[in-house]
Order: sequence, then C-alpha cells, then structure tokens
Amino acid sequence: MVSAVGQSARRANEPLRSSTSCLVHRPGGTADFRVDPRRKRIARTFGEKGVAAADEKHFGRPADIAWLPDGTFFVADGYQNRRIVKFDPNGNYVTAWGSEGKDPGQFGGIVHCVAVDARARRVYACDSANQRIQVFDDNGTFLDQWAVPNASHIIVTQDQSVWVISTGTAGRIEKRSSDGTLLTYWGTPGTLSGGFNNAHDFTVDSEGSLYIVQAQNHRIEKYVPKRNADRSRLVGQPMK
Repeated sequence: MVSAVGQSARRANEPLRSSTSCLVHRPGGTADFRVDPRRKRIARTFGEKGVAAADEKHFGRPADIAWLPDGTFFVADGYQNRRIVKFDPNGNYVTAWGSEGKDPGQFGGIVHCVAVDARARRVYACDSANQRIQVFDDNGTFLDQWAVPNASHIIVTQDQSVWVISTGTAGRIEKRSSDGTLLTYWGTPGTLSGGFNNAHDFTVDSEGSLYIVQAQNHRIEKYVPKRNADRSRLVGQPMK
C-alpha cells in the first residue's frame, strides 16, 4: 500500500510533513520507508527489514499510516502486532497503545487502518475482528467505540464526516458523524460491476471521483459523481 502525500523533497532537518512526504507500507514485511519523490530514493527507514517486534524501533507487519498537519503520524501496526504507534514530526517514537483482546483499547485481530481528525485530534482505528471502530485522542486515550462490521478503511473528510468501507457480508460504504451516528450508506456485496467483494481501500481525487480497491474482485473501480447527485452521499475531500 502506498500513501502519496506531496511532491517536494525533504530538506535536511526538515520535519516530516504530509505535504512533503511519501510513505510506502509493506504489509508482508516489517519496515516503513520514507521516499524522496524528486530524487527517487529512500530518504529514511522506519523499522528493520526481516525483524518483527513490538518495541520503539520495530513493527510487526504495519498496515496503514495517517498524518496530522504538523507532521505527527500514526502507524497501524496491525498484521502481526495489535497496536497504534505515534511518532512526532521528526520521526521520533512518542507512544504506542493496544494489545490483543476485546476490551476498549484492545484489538481482536488485524489493525487494518488508522485515520485522524486533525481538528479534533481524534484517532480512528479499524478493529474488524471485534466488529467495531475505536476512537482515541491523539495520545491513545480511549474515547468511544462504534459497532461497524468488518471495517477495512476510514477517510475523515473536511466536514469531519467519517467514511468507512466494510468488507465481507457488509460490503458497503458508510457515512458517519463525528459521534458515530450512521448518516447514510450505499453499496452491496457481489462480484458484478459496482458490487463490493472484500473492498480493501478507497480514496478520492481532486475532482471528486471515488476509487475503490476490490481485493477479491481483483480490480479497482472508479466512480464519477453524476451532475444531479445528492452531495451529502458523495465522499468528500479528505481532511488535510
């Protein structure tokens, strides 16, 4: 999985920022790489290839990354470990939280995604094995949990709506308010065009088109808004 977050290269001693960075996640390995997009080289490595651990310098098959505007970032260290890891804008370890289990703050299986509300400094994490999304403050204090089946990815949009895509029998995209209230949803499980079959990820481009990664359907689908579409049911621009 790749999260591209800008085009310019990082100068020496410049903090890690979402506007100047590109991170490549390797779910099958243990390292996150910071890529200099101008020089096409690895500028910095987080973790150690081939070494899985749950400490300040290693990961256990990380799955996702989310940024705050100041460059603080959070890693869903979740294919082998069951935790969220926080780093400061310079890439220094700050804290981590989570373990395996069903209690608040624990994860029942893969921590597949992490997302942030930059204004409220809230952190959202997919806990699909426990059929929920967990909500934390940016230091890991548990705030809330929402019953959501098989959540695999989250986008927080500029209006602070929380959009969730679900895998399995749920097979849909949900829009929720910042307190977890379900506002609308659309989609259906299936293999035909427009059907969701283990939808793994989604994003929106600058023109408002929606892209959905369909893992079991072996395809990526693009949805272009109709002119007369109900704007409240369209995934908006991600919060930055």
